Amino acid sequence: MFSQELTAIRGLTDRFGNERSGLINIKADSQLRLAVNDTVCLATARALLFNRLPEDQIFTLRFIGVPDWPIDDTDLPNSYTVLATDGYQVKANEFAAAHPQYEELKKHEEYLAKWVECGILTDKEHMSAVIFAKELDLRKLHMLMSLFPAFVKKPFELKPLTDEEKQLCVSLTKRTASDFESAIAQIIRTIGLEQEINEDCLKKFANVELERALQSSKNRVTECEEDLEANITAYREIVEQLNEAKVRYEALLLRPKNESTELVDYFRRHKNLELVTVQDETIKFYVKTTLEWFDLDFYRRASANGSIFRFDAPAPFNDQGNCELLMNAIFSDDPEFKIRLCAFYALNTDVGVVRNYDYPEYLLREYMPNPHLQYHSCLGSYRDAIRDALRNSNYIGAIEQCVASCQSINLAETGATFHPFMSNLCRAGAKHKVLVDRDGKAYTPKEALKKLKEQA
Repeated sequence: MFSQELTAIRGLTDRFGNERSGLINIKADSQLRLAVNDTVCLATARALLFNRLPEDQIFTLRFIGVPDWPIDDTDLPNSYTVLATDGYQVKANEFAAAHPQYEELKKHEEYLAKWVECGILTDKEHMSAVIFAKELDLRKLHMLMSLFPAFVKKPFELKPLTDEEKQLCVSLTKRTASDFESAIAQIIRTIGLEQEINEDCLKKFANVELERALQSSKNRVTECEEDLEANITAYREIVEQLNEAKVRYEALLLRPKNESTELVDYFRRHKNLELVTVQDETIKFYVKTTLEWFDLDFYRRASANGSIFRFDAPAPFNDQGNCELLMNAIFSDDPEFKIRLCAFYALNTDVGVVRNYDYPEYLLREYMPNPHLQYHSCLGSYRDAIRDALRNSNYIGAIEQCVASCQSINLAETGATFHPFMSNLCRAGAKHKVLVDRDGKAYTPKEALKKLKEQA
């Protein structure tokens, strides 16, 4: 009655045993964790039934718990079922009442009581045994299996146990697994499987080199596939770089050489543009404008449920009423105040914006950096429009698209963009007049809030 767990028993529950006809038709189905890996019971059944059961006849060892009970009656023939349950006697009585063809083996129950409390019922004609056992462990499972021929009966009445098979059953009652392993090995020799197992091992040994070569070849195929994928990726990157280089080259070819006068005039007329520097073919400048484009419908929906106001802000804007009063005056069909926005752009054959750009203090006293450009260097769909203009050497058109991008805020990017932006706006100090009213007068957020309250 050993507790050692044996997993792959040579010739019976190893690869050979799980492929050999006459053995694979004898199966085990364990829903009990304690019997999932142990194959002692399966090896015993295969050793004893190998020459007693037709190869096309299925026989199942089943180890289950209460949640998996009851079993369909059609699954009971040709099976050995052990159910783990503390209420073993009640379950056994219920089963016996519902299945009168089953005989209760009281003498065996009394004999086993010293080691395992159980109820045993057997249907000899259908090679079926159902055992209800209390507090199962591997020792008890092995002890029950030692009487397997007495429970299943029919095949062993037709062909009685040999001395070696009896010794195998006795070995299951021992404290260690050594006698069991010796008995199993002897039975394998006796039933004629030893030579088959050895031949199978030799064949496997002879194929080791082939299997090694196959694995090496497979590994090489995988390496080549990975190299190919890497090269394809690199090729795509080179093609993308080539296309960008062609665009740049074509734009340079098409650039008018006398365009500078027009650009000078344009910057002179538009005071909302501030030139930073011109270096070679790159022009860098600030756009200074006001918020003109936003999704008013989204703002109304978000303000209705209050989510648009949930950002960190100092007094007095940490009061939602104050926050709502100011924001409603900004985000409306006819805003009473507009946010003054600025953005930095660099144009050559493409457009560049810089995340977390370090704006000069004089600019920040009057303007808030556009949040999409400042936090994410994001131009959205404006990037394509600017590039199209640059490809056609239309610098003025590209600058106009830059201005339009600076005038827009996407309110739907609430957590990542809009809330941090509004939080910074509400923190604007006494010198930061970043709001302007309809008459063009500049205000700090606190001054704007004061005016709104005075008008209310």
